[in-house]
Amino acid sequence: FHTRPENSKIIGKRKMFRMINIWKEGEVNEEMMEMTQENFARKEKNVQNVNEEDEKTKSTSTTSSSCHSISSPKKRGVVINAVPKRSEPIMRKLWTLAHRVVEPRTLGYVAQYSSAFKESVFCYDLKKYRQIALTIDDAPSEPELMEETLEILQRFGIKATFFVVESFAQKERERFDILKQCIAQGHELGNHMIEDKSCVSMSRSEFLNALLQCERLIEQCDPGFEKRRRKWFRPPHGYMNANMSKILRNWHYVAALADVFPLDTEVRSIDWIVDFVLNQTKPGSIILLHAPDIRKTKSKTHKRQNNLAVLAKLIPQLLQLGFTIGTLSDLADAADAENRGKINQLKNDKTKKLHRSASFDLTTLSYPCQNDNHLITASSVSSSDDDENKVTAQQPQSTTNQQALQYAASL
Repeated sequence: FHTRPENSKIIGKRKMFRMINIWKEGEVNEEMMEMTQENFARKEKNVQNVNEEDEKTKSTSTTSSSCHSISSPKKRGVVINAVPKRSEPIMRKLWTLAHRVVEPRTLGYVAQYSSAFKESVFCYDLKKYRQIALTIDDAPSEPELMEETLEILQRFGIKATFFVVESFAQKERERFDILKQCIAQGHELGNHMIEDKSCVSMSRSEFLNALLQCERLIEQCDPGFEKRRRKWFRPPHGYMNANMSKILRNWHYVAALADVFPLDTEVRSIDWIVDFVLNQTKPGSIILLHAPDIRKTKSKTHKRQNNLAVLAKLIPQLLQLGFTIGTLSDLADAADAENRGKINQLKNDKTKKLHRSASFDLTTLSYPCQNDNHLITASSVSSSDDDENKVTAQQPQSTTNQQALQYAASL
């Protein structure tokens, strides 16, 4: 605690306040006065040293930016991989154990029986196509990190769905411009409300106002958002209720959750996140990752800059496995195409059955003889002329046709 410079400053402040209280009470000694003078002198030296270091960093940054203004971004030093937390091994084991006990797809199917998640999408059950969706929450993050994210996606030719938080986009003009850049590159935007907080405690009017406020911001970046066939919504922290689902249905939204979530809000290990996603991904999966970001909230600091390395390492391995990565709309279109193929196949099977029942091959059709109970065929030939109870090939064709049609009518 004493080795950190921030805490040493706090200790110095406490000593100063003690000196001031003693001075007010009139119990000032010469030693105490010397201690206060020494503290003041130390603080002045520290301030001078800090100012000198700031000036040096400014001068170096101006020279480097003037020389490498195009190649290097503004804050490349920010993209340093975050150190894993001490609690990460426990979190990883618990998360993998939970997925072994119950698969997320089964949980999604069970949750769809409730009124809250009745019309929500957790994944698509695809067998013909190997299409998956890549979704990125809490966008837009810091402009430099978002630019690198778009560079990685553009390098591999991947389109993703970014779920927008309205308050994050309003922080800087650059963030708003990056959302327009996402649309220009063919990506998709989804609604993630005003703030990254649960909406379950909101009233209907509050939820609707927040939903439409975020929608207006998305429409400024994507003018065709309102006319989309599907408008995607992701509830913050994954919490939903029946009132939210009704409002989403009335405003033509589809709530999209995910069946592949590597817990990147708590885990910072790049290799573990990549391995987890590769093991859990199936045809029709929805992958949930968070935008690379470094931000502080009241409860904790979010260090998710490692997701840049996760994307750069994960995407080529998914492509090697034969998956087609796209937006949520691409995945929904693939599911519709597969369902249409199934329906057309069923129709073709039905028409074939009807055609078979309507058309008879008289050379192989077996039917009962009028004079006898046993079955004979039209192609059967009897060698004995005395057997009058069997139809032979020497009979006229009209009689065999009549008998075949009568037998088909009885079926």
